[in-house]
Amino acid sequence: MKTPELVRLQERYEHLKLLRAGHEEMLSDAQKYVAPNKARFTGSMGLTSNREDDQSKPIYDSTPVWANQMFANGLSSYLIPKAARWAYLKLEGTPSAELKDDELIFLERLSDMVSHIYATPACQFYAASHEAFHDIGSFGNAVVYVNRDKPVINFKSCALADSFFDVNDEGVVDTMFYRKFLSTKALAQQFPDVVNTKGFDPYAANKKYELVFSVEPSNDPSARKGGRIGSQRPYKVSYWVPELDAILFQTGKSYFPFIVPRWMVIAGEVLGRGPAATCMSQIRVLNKMVKEILRSAEIANNPPLVAEDDSILLPITYGAGQVLFHEAGSPVPQPLTSGSQPNLTLEMISNYQGQITKSFFVDQIIREQKKERQSVTEIHDERGQMLQQLGPLLARQESEYLAPSIEHVIDFLQDKNHPLLQTAPESLAGRGLEVVYTSPAAHAQYAGAISNMSGFLQDITPLLQQDPTMAENLDTHNLFDNYARMRNIPRNVVKSKDEVTAARKQREQAESQQQQAAAMPEMAGAMKDIASARSTDPEGIGQLLNM
Repeated sequence: MKTPELVRLQERYEHLKLLRAGHEEMLSDAQKYVAPNKARFTGSMGLTSNREDDQSKPIYDSTPVWANQMFANGLSSYLIPKAARWAYLKLEGTPSAELKDDELIFLERLSDMVSHIYATPACQFYAASHEAFHDIGSFGNAVVYVNRDKPVINFKSCALADSFFDVNDEGVVDTMFYRKFLSTKALAQQFPDVVNTKGFDPYAANKKYELVFSVEPSNDPSARKGGRIGSQRPYKVSYWVPELDAILFQTGKSYFPFIVPRWMVIAGEVLGRGPAATCMSQIRVLNKMVKEILRSAEIANNPPLVAEDDSILLPITYGAGQVLFHEAGSPVPQPLTSGSQPNLTLEMISNYQGQITKSFFVDQIIREQKKERQSVTEIHDERGQMLQQLGPLLARQESEYLAPSIEHVIDFLQDKNHPLLQTAPESLAGRGLEVVYTSPAAHAQYAGAISNMSGFLQDITPLLQQDPTMAENLDTHNLFDNYARMRNIPRNVVKSKDEVTAARKQREQAESQQQQAAAMPEMAGAMKDIASARSTDPEGIGQLLNM
């Protein structure tokens, strides 16, 4: 007999399937033409389902596959370059100029720690991110699972075909039903109680069961009994098998372990739409056109023959050195020509390929080398213009993917009670953190501010040369610090304001000591003259000193 909780889970599962049902035609086409190696969105067994159908409908043009690969590569290099730190942490709502040195040093060390964890091989962040960007290009959505229960936090890309999610009132994904297909043996190994409760032999048959792993907000007060799910564990986790009508395990979780970035979301929809959805009609037409032109080429190379109906023909084969015979006086079979215009067809194919690559922003991510020579400044400016155009589209990836991933890493450090957090200044207790991105994509957004500041410095330089006192109107340290940040200069090469102040005091003290040392010979000579005068005219020098 089904329990009320199992009925609720099944109803919720079916509802999430209905939310995705309206997108499955588009998702299936994207899987077929753009990501053929991904799990199918139809069938119940993921990659093992109906592979023969995929093979019977081959891809005749790989432009969408290539364009999506370039799209994923571009997002990885422009958003999260592995060779450079692409983000740092600051206090929320507080300018860096107002922070103390110990606060700045701690935030710098924390930012370095986050970058170090991302680069750890066991973390797999960059591999999972590249796979996620590939899914975003193909399907407009990606699912990444975050495991914080290991010694090192781990990121893993999940199959979108097996993921069903929903959002809260704020449009943030907070519900996930993820399915896996396990053999009876694997199911019994992970959940030994199943063997006892259901009484089946895990080694008897090669059967697979659908295991659903669901994470959802815990809004049921009864689920909070026993302290398993409470204020510290706001999410309910359930493992259950629909075919067995059994909930295998339930617990609570303090965090939502999935990150679900989306490319573009239409109001009222849960699932996002990616570049593939924008040009899906062109993708379908292109595949059919290439199929037809290949068919036309085959016919042109091996055309059908026209012969009189009373002709007696031997089998005709083509090959080098072969001799074909026919009866003298009988009509010779003639090839049937189609009269097609292959040049026009090739031009149309090239046009459709260009539209697809533009939809995947390939023309902005990868530029062909120009024949004319360009300076470094021109290349930098051109790259900045490209990334500025992509900026609004990349902003969602920062808010829905990068920011949650950094939050997971910081929470992981807190869960492990990392020694670095124990060195945090007391003044930072209870204060929120803010992420500042320094990736090439984010850096391009500062291009306008950098240009304005450079122009400002160029304009005031002649004025400062004429009147050096005008420099008193400038906060040179903040000016230098802000300019270095916009140029993405590492913080460890720029001194803090306190360090600069201490260095100036030390320099002033050294200069004062040098002046005093230089004045000592003159003072010694003066004292010698006074002593000489006192010996010759003691009363006169005494009167002079008393004046």
